[in-house]
Amino acid sequence: IGMGRSFLADPMWPKKAAEGREADIRKCISCLRCIDSIKAEQPICCSINPKCGKEMEDNTLTQDGDGRLCVVVGGGVAGMECARILSLRGFRVCLYEKNKHLGGQVWLAGQAPNQGKMLWIVEYLAGQLKKQSVDICLEYDISPEEILRTQPYLVVDATGASPYFPDTIEGIHSSLVTTPVEVLSGTCKLENRSVVMLGTGLTALETAEYLMERGNLLTIIGQSDQIAPGGGSRVVVGEILRRLQMQNAVVLTGRKTTKIGEDRIWYENVHTGEQYTLPCDKVVLCKGVRPNGGLGEALAGKHPNVKVIGDASKCSRILEAVRAGYLVGKEA
Repeated sequence: IGMGRSFLADPMWPKKAAEGREADIRKCISCLRCIDSIKAEQPICCSINPKCGKEMEDNTLTQDGDGRLCVVVGGGVAGMECARILSLRGFRVCLYEKNKHLGGQVWLAGQAPNQGKMLWIVEYLAGQLKKQSVDICLEYDISPEEILRTQPYLVVDATGASPYFPDTIEGIHSSLVTTPVEVLSGTCKLENRSVVMLGTGLTALETAEYLMERGNLLTIIGQSDQIAPGGGSRVVVGEILRRLQMQNAVVLTGRKTTKIGEDRIWYENVHTGEQYTLPCDKVVLCKGVRPNGGLGEALAGKHPNVKVIGDASKCSRILEAVRAGYLVGKEA
């Protein structure tokens, strides 16, 4: 048997397997961030193991929680990892999530075709939180006032981010527009329709593949000349593109969307200025996300120990979110 990435995700994989502790194994999600770090001649890293590549640092968890209450708001991977570490230190942790499931953006990504492994980190963290008796409140949008009444030692804002609507596009709030969140969560159901995807990032490509499986005709439009310019393993991006092309998806780069109407969009070639009109049934806006972070701002000055982590602080990828949760849990 040969394993490589599995040991980066969890060096104790063999011991846990031998002891029958499958639920305690942190399984590799095949995001290939480790491979990208090697190709970039950077220190090895792992999206889901915050200690990978940092083994020479002091990773000792000080046992000083003494049952003091910590409130974590947001059940994405940043909030879950933070809650896990705080609990291991002996704090009493309450985690609040406004949706009916944990995982945040990673859970959404796991709904896309061929991305089911993304859910492994969500399942692992959820299992660890249950094992450590973390109090999890789903479908609960807790207010700053409620938090302050509990008098917690620490408040962690891990409320994530929301889709970005650029005002530079006329008609951006048209009823024609939806988002990957609405599509992947099933709020907006699209089948056998003509759909335009605005954006060529990894989220856009994964959402496009989800829509293609449901018989939709896809046109993917991006302003950059590159595909997934903001990140994502080149291997992963290449595989998704290959599958999209096999299903006859149209990918147009170097195109800037200027206007969205009731049944069509207008866009132009960024190099030549040529303008085009494209009729469609729906537009999926995938122009990135913007941090929520409002909870942290609302509590600023009212509570002495507030931390903002993950996408609520700065939009990034899984590695940065998990690492931020780990560090705040370890150092708070």
